[in-house]
Formats: sequence, C-alpha cells, structure tokens
Amino acid sequence: MKEKKVGIVSSPELPSTIAHKIQKQFEQDLSRFVADGRHKWKVELVVDLLTGAIEDPDKIMKETAQYKKTHDWDFALSLTDLPIYDGKHIILADANTAMCTGQISLPAFGLRPTPNQVKKIYALHGKGTIFQASKSI
Repeated sequence: MKEKKVGIVSSPELPSTIAHKIQKQFEQDLSRFVADGRHKWKVELVVDLLTGAIEDPDKIMKETAQYKKTHDWDFALSLTDLPIYDGKHIILADANTAMCTGQISLPAFGLRPTPNQVKKIYALHGKGTIFQASKSI
C-alpha cells in the first residue's frame, strides 16, 4: 500500500490546536474515504506565523504550495485564523486543484471554531477537491 502525505500548515494558537486535534482522525478518514483505501495516509503538521500574518489568500496558497514542495507532501492545507474575503463575502475554504493545495479560514465558523467543524469541511470537500486532483490516486 503506497503512502500519501498531507501537510497542514497552521497559524499558531487556535489553528494549531485544532490541527493537532484532527490529525489522527484526518489520516483515518482519508484512508477510508479517499481512493477507496488503496493508500495509507500520513498527515504532518507545521506551525508557521506567515499563515496568520499574510492577509492575501493567494499568497497563503503559494506559501502552502512551497511547504508542500519542501516537505515532499502530496497535498497541503493551510489553516488560518485570518478571514479570507471574496469581495464582501467571507470564504470558508478554498482549493487549488492544480497545486493540490487548499486553505480553511477559521473566522468563517464564527467566534468559537471547533475541530468538529473543520473535520466536516474536509469530509464534505475531500472527495471532490485537492485529494482527487492527483492522477496517481
């Protein structure tokens, strides 16, 4: 069984706490629901101040892609405590299938985001976004 690696690049504090809480369940969910269990999934975490300081979502996505390349991950997600806007609307999550990266913005969940809310996002979107972008799955 081939191993696939997903990296989560999170801001310090709450995003980092949530990332640590969902890490093991994320690995299990990916193994069960993505690619029909043909791969073993490993989720690695990196805490970076930049994902909490850069306010431009495109720059966060590019920084996340750089981490993906540096750490030899198959996919990468950023988890930030900064809001991501599209005009006047706040964005909950975004994905770039070409780069196999995505980002989740915790402020879109309201005042007290929880690990369960974040798990629902990757569960809802995992089958149709970056995790299916790779031809090797």
